[in-house]
Amino acid sequence: MLRGIRRLTPAERRGARDLMRERRLDDIAALMERLIFDVARLCAGHRVALDGYLHPDLARNVRRSVQPFLMDGYRLRPDFGIHAEMRVEGDLLAPYEAVRVTVAFDDRSTSEAPDGHLQAVPARRVAIEASLRVPDNMLTSLSFAIAPPRGR
Repeated sequence: MLRGIRRLTPAERRGARDLMRERRLDDIAALMERLIFDVARLCAGHRVALDGYLHPDLARNVRRSVQPFLMDGYRLRPDFGIHAEMRVEGDLLAPYEAVRVTVAFDDRSTSEAPDGHLQAVPARRVAIEASLRVPDNMLTSLSFAIAPPRGR
């Protein structure tokens, strides 16, 4: 009865692990891209659903941290560029271990006053660090670091 079972060769097992690792990297990159896009939309004054991939406490903290920038009708016209650097630390094959992700990009956004007047915001480097659970791609910790504007 078990004669028809074929075991994977070591090369096939390595190939399967490589494929799983690549899939997880793709999932992590898509999740971080979604986070950056959603934060940009929040800064522009839009309503965004963060609860599907952020722990509820984190979602509240992100919304609360953006609120001071939106006071008095000011909005941000985000320009986070088209390139970002992403570093992933952790075992992508361990099903229940969290991995640490850092994404860094240049922010060249513009501030829009309530009267529509645009003001350039000095270019700066933004780094987002996050921990996420691999199986469900739920972000469990999050921090933003914003470097001082260049030339200061």
